[in-house]
Order: sequence, then structure tokens, then C-alpha cells
Amino acid sequence: MRLLEVGASGGLNLRPHHVGYRLDDTVLGDPDSLLVLDPEWTGRPPTDLGHRLRVVGRAGCDLRPVDVSTEDGRLHLSSFVWADQLERWNRLRDALDLAATDPVKVEQSAGPEWLAKQLTRAERDVLTVVWHSVVWQYVSPADRAMGRAVLADAAAKATPTTPLALLVFEPRRWDAGYRFELLLKLWPAGISLNLGYGEGHGTPFTWNVTPWE
Repeated sequence: MRLLEVGASGGLNLRPHHVGYRLDDTVLGDPDSLLVLDPEWTGRPPTDLGHRLRVVGRAGCDLRPVDVSTEDGRLHLSSFVWADQLERWNRLRDALDLAATDPVKVEQSAGPEWLAKQLTRAERDVLTVVWHSVVWQYVSPADRAMGRAVLADAAAKATPTTPLALLVFEPRRWDAGYRFELLLKLWPAGISLNLGYGEGHGTPFTWNVTPWE
């Protein structure tokens, strides 16, 4: 697969194949990783979790990317973690250490323009995944409309050998407030799913697969 992240900040999410994921007595992914996450799942996704990911390309953009290879960049991201959130701070520290061993440059660009450029190239037998998390609320209405148009154009050109996915983790209205939901669309398969919901920082998460409405 090829990963394209809009609003990537320091790009810390662009190496999921180099992360370990602790589930009960098993660590999936890379058990020797500098970053081993406890995702605190309720339930399980209906898929083979032992299937290894082969990531053939990664790229990200942000209006104000953070260079996590520098001390200033590390301190900048650390400043957003509240002092009483020790577990979150430890996760960030480990993610920064992992990033130092596997650099990924985040391009300074607005999302729609960058995405249009990235999606002009389709790779055969590669799933291109466009994703973002806790970004949509900060995007202007004009850029939202432009981003949707760019994605719709790419989706219309997707084929079984050059498939496209959209994966987002964003807040949505629910009852009297909001909750963060993980949403997936796949083209040309025509799959559109709400995979579940979790807290704003990702954990804990409840898998509850329903149609994306």
C-alpha cells in the first residue's frame, strides 16, 4: 500500500508497519519496535490481524509541518501534551524515537493541491490510502469542497488493480455531543463503513462495524 496523509504535522503516523501493537498476550506488527502501542480495543476488526503490511510509499503534507528530526520540533510537539498525561507523553517520546530511525519528510502544502499532485500517479497492484485524523475541523469550507472534488476524481479512475481508499478518524455529532469515529471508503469496490469509535487521542477504541451514513 501507499500512504498519503493530509495534515500530517510531524509525520508520526506514517510508519504503521514499524509499530508494535499489543493485543492480550500477542504483539502484532513489529514486536521489536521502539514504539509498542496498547490500543485498548473493545472487540476486534473482522479481518486477519496477522497479515503483514507492505508499505511501498509514504508521503504527508501540512500547512505548518513540524521537523521532528530537530530538538525544536520534538519540543514543539511535546508542548501539546498536558503535564498529567504521562502515558500519552511516553507514547509521543517513543514515536519520536522511532521517527529518528525512519525519517519521512512532510511537505509544506495545502491539502487539496498536494493531494491532486499525489493522486495523478497510480501504481499497479498497490492500494493508495488517503487518510487524516482530527484535521477536518480545521479545514476551510473552500478547501473541504476542493478536497472532496480531488478525491471524487481519483475515485472515478480507480480500478481493481489501482484501488483507492479513504480512511479518516474525525469527530462527528453523536447524541448530544461528539465522538471520534473511524470511517473507511474503498474504490472501485464501493465499500463504505463506519469501523468504530474512540477517544480523541486514539485510545481506547471500540470496534463496531456499520455502514457509513
